[in-house]
Amino acid sequence: MRTIQLRHLEVGSPVHRVRAEAKILAVAILSSAVAFAPGWPGLAVGWATAVIVFGLARLPAAIVAPPHRVVLLPLGAAAALSLLSGGDPVVGGVELGGLIELAQFVTLGFLLVTLAALLAWTTSLTDVALGLGRLLGPLRLVRLPVDEVATAVVLAVRALPAVRAELATVVDARRTRPPAEDGSGRRASLAADAVDLGAAVVVGAHRRAHELGRSMVARGSVTAPTPEPAPFHARDAVLVLGAADVAGVIVLIG
Repeated sequence: MRTIQLRHLEVGSPVHRVRAEAKILAVAILSSAVAFAPGWPGLAVGWATAVIVFGLARLPAAIVAPPHRVVLLPLGAAAALSLLSGGDPVVGGVELGGLIELAQFVTLGFLLVTLAALLAWTTSLTDVALGLGRLLGPLRLVRLPVDEVATAVVLAVRALPAVRAELATVVDARRTRPPAEDGSGRRASLAADAVDLGAAVVVGAHRRAHELGRSMVARGSVTAPTPEPAPFHARDAVLVLGAADVAGVIVLIG
């Protein structure tokens, strides 16, 4: 099953030409609004906005993938437990209140992920780092490490594919080994096997992070570069003001 690829796509669209700072602000404004007022009307407005921006960005539909089974299985278990919690409304003698609340929470979560994905699809990681550094620039007055924070955010996003590759390597290596056993000779429990797998992934990720840090120090820089920003355009203000207007609608009706 395919997964969503959080990578920048070079497409000549109005959304791609907007400055990174404006897109970061727009995503932050919309995310805060739907999180503050997560009602169904507000979520509908948020999803409609995401679909419109997706169309304006001229992104290929193939980049959107269904959720992985690793996500669907816990959601199925949570849905079963939500049915047991009950609550209004009652349909056919079955209380669906808990299930509806779970559906609302899941819809909100997927909307936040979609907004972040739109930023990743339309903005390069370098521009995200520079834009975040400029937005946090005033915090330099209180001696906060703005450049280091921006670089850490970008490195965290860029490291996701590496962590995924490390997980795939550990899983493949695990399949070639016989089933794990505990001290008594019995097969280890599923929970114990999951703990061992997680520990292996953490160790591998820590090793990759250590190698990356040494490489950056050897190159003589651990912060993002700070070239001159692109000139300001009216489309940047239009995006931010449009996001603010949509956020206001979400808060009012949500």
